[in-house]
Amino acid sequence: MTSPQVAPHPVEAEAPGNLAAQLEELAERRGWGGRTAFHQGHRAWTHGEVHDLAARAATVLAGHGVRPGDRVLLALPDSLAWVTAFLATARLGAVAVLVNPELPAADHAFLAEDTGAGLCVTGPGLEERFAGRARLGADQLMALAPAAEPAPVHQAHAHTPLYVQYTSGTTGRPKGVVHTHGDPRTYHDLVGRRVLRITAEDVTLSVSKLFFAYGFGNAFVFPLFSGSSVVLVDRRPTPATIDELVARHRVTLLYSVPSAYAALVAERGHGHEDCFASVRAAVSAGEGLPEGLAQQVTALLGAPVLEQIGSTEAGHAFCANGFAHNHPGTVGRPVPGFEVELRNRDGHPVPEGEEGEMWVRGPTVTPGYLNRPEETARTLVGGWLATRDRACREPDGSYRHLGRADDMEMVGGITVSPLEVEAVLRGHPAVREVVVAAVPDGRGANRLRAFVVPDPPVRDGLGGRAHRPGPGEPRRVQGPPQRQLRPVAAAHPDREAAPPSGATGRLVNPAERNDPVRPPLFTDRGFYLGPVFRRAADRHGAVFVTLDRPLDVAPSLGVDLSYTVLADLVEDLSGRLWEAGVRPSEQVVVHKADNVDIVLLTCAVSRIGAVPVLLSPALAPAVAGQLLQRLRRPWLLTDGATLDGLRELARSGLVRRTLCVDDAPGAEPLAKYAGAEPPPPVRLHPREPALITHSSGTTGVPKLAVHCAHTMWNRLVPQQALGRPTRGEPAALHMSFVHSRFYHLLGVLLHFGSPLVLITDPDPAAVGPLLARHRPGIVETHPNTFVLWEELADAPGAPLSRVRAYGSTFDAIHPRTVRRLLGASRRRTPWLIQLYGQSETGPVAFQVVTRRSAARADGRRVGFGIPGFTRVRVTGAGGRRVPPGTPGRIEARTRGRILTYLGMPERYDRQLTDGWWEMGDMGYRSRLGALYLIDREVDLIDAVHSNLEVEDVLMSRLEELREVVIVPGADREPVPVVCVRGERPLDPERWRRATAGLPAMAEPRQWRFEDLPMTATWKVKRVEIARMLTEGARA
Repeated sequence: MTSPQVAPHPVEAEAPGNLAAQLEELAERRGWGGRTAFHQGHRAWTHGEVHDLAARAATVLAGHGVRPGDRVLLALPDSLAWVTAFLATARLGAVAVLVNPELPAADHAFLAEDTGAGLCVTGPGLEERFAGRARLGADQLMALAPAAEPAPVHQAHAHTPLYVQYTSGTTGRPKGVVHTHGDPRTYHDLVGRRVLRITAEDVTLSVSKLFFAYGFGNAFVFPLFSGSSVVLVDRRPTPATIDELVARHRVTLLYSVPSAYAALVAERGHGHEDCFASVRAAVSAGEGLPEGLAQQVTALLGAPVLEQIGSTEAGHAFCANGFAHNHPGTVGRPVPGFEVELRNRDGHPVPEGEEGEMWVRGPTVTPGYLNRPEETARTLVGGWLATRDRACREPDGSYRHLGRADDMEMVGGITVSPLEVEAVLRGHPAVREVVVAAVPDGRGANRLRAFVVPDPPVRDGLGGRAHRPGPGEPRRVQGPPQRQLRPVAAAHPDREAAPPSGATGRLVNPAERNDPVRPPLFTDRGFYLGPVFRRAADRHGAVFVTLDRPLDVAPSLGVDLSYTVLADLVEDLSGRLWEAGVRPSEQVVVHKADNVDIVLLTCAVSRIGAVPVLLSPALAPAVAGQLLQRLRRPWLLTDGATLDGLRELARSGLVRRTLCVDDAPGAEPLAKYAGAEPPPPVRLHPREPALITHSSGTTGVPKLAVHCAHTMWNRLVPQQALGRPTRGEPAALHMSFVHSRFYHLLGVLLHFGSPLVLITDPDPAAVGPLLARHRPGIVETHPNTFVLWEELADAPGAPLSRVRAYGSTFDAIHPRTVRRLLGASRRRTPWLIQLYGQSETGPVAFQVVTRRSAARADGRRVGFGIPGFTRVRVTGAGGRRVPPGTPGRIEARTRGRILTYLGMPERYDRQLTDGWWEMGDMGYRSRLGALYLIDREVDLIDAVHSNLEVEDVLMSRLEELREVVIVPGADREPVPVVCVRGERPLDPERWRRATAGLPAMAEPRQWRFEDLPMTATWKVKRVEIARMLTEGARA
């Protein structure tokens, strides 16, 4: 029969057009810009921030080829990235395809093919599943968006396709359901506002995820149309997580499915009532809600339970209980604007009081299935939707749900509803969750089998007959297993699941087809800088760190500080920054005079969830200004001397506020906030941007490299393994404090409790006595610094005599230097670890050199990939691998690769091909796979096979050379630029003998070592030297 006609509830005049524009304009008109829209972890985003970020993200998507009408597949967990990607897609007039990120790989491939997705925006670990299609990682999208310009809104109308959601697929392949730009506003006006009476003061927590129809309305549509807020959780929350989030955020509306409510009652039913004091209603949908469970939930929450029913095809609920009318045990009355009719299997209305299948007609029913015209015709008849839900109508107009028509089973010649059997079994005190399905027995007949999750107190009493859901358990949105998928494996646990056959129409769970165990999709592995000193202090608090100069932020502490003192100082600085107003995800530029407090400030920024942006003090103010323009109004943390060159920039509006470590005029001193209480540490998601450094800039303006905790962890772990043999040894480091390599090495040394000597000034006259006093067992610095320190090999006090391990990073190191360093150690078996890589990749190859191997060392050999973490290859034209010994471009594949270049995504994309990163170097591999470096591509000179190789020969033949660099001159001829120790003139005769047998070169140009243009990591800027020589020749 047909329900009584209900006049649609009057709604605000429709704001036709693009959904993203509707929501943005509504937030501005209602003054919601500063109100919180989304909470996740320790962070919150306002409505204004969400819409601004989405507008900028649309530009990123457009840059990846997205055009109006294109389909953009979103395989993401619930997160701000999901919200941003959806709104950005809508803004462009494209169609979002909402996909469960936890589906098996085969299902993802099917959905991408079925929709013809032009771009796949993926969560962590999923990129390779969509190989062959345009892909964009969510972390890359979120890193690029802040620096992009807002995209214009593409005009749309209420009936323009907006998104596609897939049905559960319980009876076959899932079907794509199309919804339009006008539907979400209707969900809110008819259900959110009319039925649930949501206001801007509400706080929502939805167990159902955003890629499902139920979760999409609860956690996306309702908050953005009402000005309220929602708590996002990127994975299925446990009962303990639910009550913690409800209590912390004062959640007022809790949305869940019955099975999750059952778990909540079972695990948090006693002594946790106060956690739920803020909840004003619990909404249930997705499966039948037993009346006894509803009563238990009400008792626990102290709030009514409002049961609803909806479908993917309807978009959200079409029947619902509300505050005005709540009939427990039913799914409520039709939502205003919807009609419900009960029909028999022939499609005719049933008499009053009889059960039938629910047919629905309403304003948000889908116009059809994607690419499924025949199924659309069967399911949508005359504007009515066949839901396949069975129900009967109560006298008050409510509907009592009786299960799915698909669930009816023929057992012993009788049609049985598994739902009715489940209801009886669920009443037993020993049963927490149960699903009943028909399973074929040995004679081919069907028998009902109950799969029971017992209540914990009696679990042992049920013995081996209880069913414990496994990781591949087929489920719908949440809750019990899909009964159509379970029986195949359950009936025959000793054999592989087979394709369906027979009248029962059993389906094979796709997850069970994949034999290998899949790793967790969302890993928590991450290297976080914020707590690194505190964790070290907790383990090795009395170990000391020695500096070569006092800290600028705390000069009174002197130069010998324990791990504990440094951990306290990091927390003190984080309290000052928090009190000044720095908040999670905001960018904080650390740009000051070179000193160890750069490290402490970086850790303090990271500790409160903000993103440190490390700029070298060696950068020219004009270059620093160009980098600031790529950021989004960052904070500037500096000192007076550095600020003098940046005053115009600081006043230009490029920075939010300027904080100074000293009392520089015109800046706010950090000391103003001394004594502020440090907040609890904030831990960002491991895939979110966590650190921004810059490339060396040897060929021009540096690029801003975006790191996250997960990629940093993938750099840390192999280095931790390499450092294990020297754990606990005193370590002396001279490295750039704005380079990511320093922080990974620091993490390893702090973990092992090594006493540290941190060196700012590499002058051998000062370094020698310092090392002689502390006798380090580990020394790491840049290759050019090691050249400078060769004289320490025979310096007074034998400062290198106790070194067991040297570390040289990123550039090749001259064999002569290696031999001298290893010869200076009096340890029995010292070694040097050479790491080859870039800021963008971290180390991708390594080799260990000993005294014995140093005698025959080839300076061009940089070793092998790091097993389990990196791979290297050499390619020629077309990106094909070349045979051993053949020169080509060096490429690396690494888990430690940065997320993107901030403000230069196209440059990042050019260097990345199917996961392989172009290093910009030319080289070759030996037959055994060792990698040899020839030259940087930009430094190649036609007349010289390898500039670096010739330089190694000259360094070995001329002991007086401190450095030699070969660059192209004005006519591309090789020009050697030499630096001689002691600044004495180069002996022409010795030079002539040393160059015998080498390629012809111009006369050498002798420069002072201090005049060589270098990067912050002491890399020689060859391109700059060539430019200087060319301009000098022209002059």
